[in-house]
Amino acid sequence: MRTVIVYRSILGTTRKYALWLRDALEADLSRANAGRASALDYDLIIICSPTYMGRIMLIGYLKKRWSILRQKSVILVAVGMAPPGTPDSRRSYESIPGEIRSRIRYFKLPGKIGPAGKGSVKQENLEPVLQYIRSLRI
Repeated sequence: MRTVIVYRSILGTTRKYALWLRDALEADLSRANAGRASALDYDLIIICSPTYMGRIMLIGYLKKRWSILRQKSVILVAVGMAPPGTPDSRRSYESIPGEIRSRIRYFKLPGKIGPAGKGSVKQENLEPVLQYIRSLRI
């Protein structure tokens, strides 16, 4: 399954997750809006987005390209400080249009702000994402 990881990073955490995914999956890597990767060339598109001020930064990217992405397997990995079950995380997830939400797989991973949050960013946080991808390849 040809895979590309499209990411945007503000503090470097989302980039770190994207690089770990690239290595684990032997996937291509592209910064969002860099114009390097065309979704047409891939079966699986993983979008790694920071969450900033309660907003998943790459929702616009996802919406703008949905006419092409809807025909692909799409995973959205949102990275941010708020844990998955909190009202802020639920609101950011629900800001994704319903049609898109129903057709993608969503994961929320911990981010960090400053040195205090550094310990929450671990490669093993990606295990649920990797397990899901393995289930697609079977």
